[in-house]
Amino acid sequence: MRWIFVSILIVWVVVMWVGVIYAIRRGLKPYLENKRQPRIKVEAEITNMHAPHGWTMLDGYSALKLLVQFTCKDGYVRTYDVPENVYRSVELGDKGELEYQGDFFIGFCPYRERVTEDDLYRRLTRI
Repeated sequence: MRWIFVSILIVWVVVMWVGVIYAIRRGLKPYLENKRQPRIKVEAEITNMHAPHGWTMLDGYSALKLLVQFTCKDGYVRTYDVPENVYRSVELGDKGELEYQGDFFIGFCPYRERVTEDDLYRRLTRI
């Protein structure tokens, strides 16, 4: 009777490990495929910016994703979840150089001059 319990336990452990390995492999596959792609730079224009809001346990009511839609010179429309510093530094209609790798957003460098708040304050107050 004891050998039945041991054999069921061994089968259960093997099935669980196979499931864990399958889940990890399935989750890593898109990440690894994107990392194998070359980094591409293309001229693009920001055509839409969207920050859907929702409730989170940590921050309360806040933006869950900061989405920016780019229309590239090659005709493709790409939408990326961008970091907050990029989302706050760009405006709708900005043209610049979009860098991406597969489905990953790497960066966006607008062609317009970047001005910090301190420089803007000095210009406007003529200090």
